[in-house]
Amino acid sequence: MTQPAVPMKTEYWSNMTEWASRYNTWYLQHTGQNNDFALLFTYYDGQGSAYKLNDHAGSTAYNAYAVLCRNAYRDYYSEAISAPGPGGVPAYWAFTWGLVEDFIRNGNATSKTAALHILSNGAYMVNGDLSDDLYSRECAYVLRSHMDCARLQTLTAPQIARRDQCFEWSLGHCDQWVNQTADYCRPFMAGLTAKSLIQYYTTVNKDARVITKLKALADYIWTHCWKDVAGTWGAGKAFTYTDKYVVDNNDLQTAPDLNMLVVPLYGWLWYQTGEQKWRDRGDLIWTGGVSVYGGGPVAENATATGSWQGGAYLGTRSDAAPSGKQFNQQLYWAPDYITWAESDPLVGPIITPPGGGGGGGGTPTGLQSIPAVLKSLGNFAGGYPSKVIPCPVTLDAKDTAKVIFQPASDSYAALIGCLYCTSVAHILTLTSGDNVLAELEMDTYTGLAKDINGWPLIVSNRGEALKVKSSEILPKAILFYVAELKHLFIG
Repeated sequence: MTQPAVPMKTEYWSNMTEWASRYNTWYLQHTGQNNDFALLFTYYDGQGSAYKLNDHAGSTAYNAYAVLCRNAYRDYYSEAISAPGPGGVPAYWAFTWGLVEDFIRNGNATSKTAALHILSNGAYMVNGDLSDDLYSRECAYVLRSHMDCARLQTLTAPQIARRDQCFEWSLGHCDQWVNQTADYCRPFMAGLTAKSLIQYYTTVNKDARVITKLKALADYIWTHCWKDVAGTWGAGKAFTYTDKYVVDNNDLQTAPDLNMLVVPLYGWLWYQTGEQKWRDRGDLIWTGGVSVYGGGPVAENATATGSWQGGAYLGTRSDAAPSGKQFNQQLYWAPDYITWAESDPLVGPIITPPGGGGGGGGTPTGLQSIPAVLKSLGNFAGGYPSKVIPCPVTLDAKDTAKVIFQPASDSYAALIGCLYCTSVAHILTLTSGDNVLAELEMDTYTGLAKDINGWPLIVSNRGEALKVKSSEILPKAILFYVAELKHLFIG
């Protein structure tokens, strides 16, 4: 199944290539890289931004820009203050990804050494309490630096312990924000924490708490900070800078130039869960963050005209005053949104049929639910499946997953009903791979879920087994009904 393209994707990449080639390169070449003004052009990993542009172009066209940023960040700044002891790189200036990529892509040993110096000597990299939400950004960067540098060498036991402690603290920051025990919540800082947690989930351990807590966090900042239309708070299609008044009225003004630090969170949740709201919200955040200048993107050799009109502010459209920090914010991890949003989700969507299954809109009974559920799904290629596979499963051990059905590598297993009775109240947990698809509280004797209006469609990951476990021993077989599907087109 092909997902819709991300809106304004062409405009986004046109802006990124124009600013990198036309403005930022010119500025760094003409003002030099050994000064604080040049250093500001590297915030949010300017060197890494160049490599992401290379990846988009499928070339090494932006290597020269990467070197300019590397000169300002690594040679002028990070290596100059990396001696052991106090005075290392502040945690909020720890940008190791571009350095690591320089070694991996180009074999640059000096960049490898610089990244490892940050890991060993940077602020909070080795010790220090970062559990309070006020240190969420530092904690996220320390966590990410450990994961980046693990690509260069095996982490030591103390480094692994520090990485995992920062992971736990980052989960705690999510709780503090959502439970409103934090001093405040700023969506862009939530985005930075989400980036590191997702990297941990992807590269270290698929801890199920990551999905649960990031869903709650994404809902929180959407409810408390999102402004769909313009108003006294500023532009629409943007988050307010903070969820509450903290210092001044700017806290409650929208900041569209920070949208791209947040939007990948919503793309990743879509990719992991298949819940449509994450893609819908993500596209709104994305379109609110794409820079709009009068006259549209300008060709490389054309005269730059037109002022900023909306979206992210990248500076004035002249060689004199581009804004490297805002530019890098747009590339720090925004391309990941495109990848996740345009991919089929790992887990098929969970759908509750309107009005339930059979029985006049009530809870369906056994096989009566199957035709109604199938017909509610919309268009499957070639119509909805007519073959239903009975799969008996005996759950003779508590909390032990058993396979219901293993689909082919290019197919999904769709659970569309079950038939059994029991005298034990319990919870059925349906899983596929590392994902929990549903937790259903079951009625005694009926074998039907109490907390849903009709039987939901529960779909496995593509090519992965659909499994079930029970909170109680159920010695009598449950008869599950499964359809094997090659395509999902939800109407």
